Amino acid sequence: LRAAASRLAGAGPAQTAARIGAELRGRRYSLNYRLDRQAPFRDFFINRKPAHCFWYATAAVLALRANGVPARLVTGYLVSEPLDGGLWLVRERDAHAWAEWQDAAGHWQTLDATPLDYGAAVADYGGGTLERAWQRFAARLDAWWQGVELTDGQVQAVLLAGLAVLAGLFVREYRRLRRAGAQA
Repeated sequence: LRAAASRLAGAGPAQTAARIGAELRGRRYSLNYRLDRQAPFRDFFINRKPAHCFWYATAAVLALRANGVPARLVTGYLVSEPLDGGLWLVRERDAHAWAEWQDAAGHWQTLDATPLDYGAAVADYGGGTLERAWQRFAARLDAWWQGVELTDGQVQAVLLAGLAVLAGLFVREYRRLRRAGAQA
């Protein structure tokens, strides 16, 4: 593990975490997997066998620690079905595991190294064809977005551009309403 993890080391903890996450997310997810009974983690990590989120989170934590980055395993639920009144529907299939690593300032950062393979994750749970297609598209978009790294300046530029678009739309609608009022 140490030798394999050391190949993923970056210039600092953030780069190391990003490289470990990218390596693990590039693998295959499966709820139905078979790992060597004598050395299951070695089979998963070194032989790149598919597995579920707990294995990916554990691998991320151990690889981070092997590179001197404080890390911990977190389990919980990744829910996506809102109900009325600010409540959420939590299902057994929403159970999830991920890693957290500590930066130089002592803050904990989230690292979800599980591959986003929605089809494999919900294959046993049904749903309509359109719903499954939409969820696969959303998962791919989310996977792409996780790979996008923006500087603070780029984030501010995107936010300012968004505000400019909203202001333009507001002015256009205001003028349209004034013209409609003047004609009435």
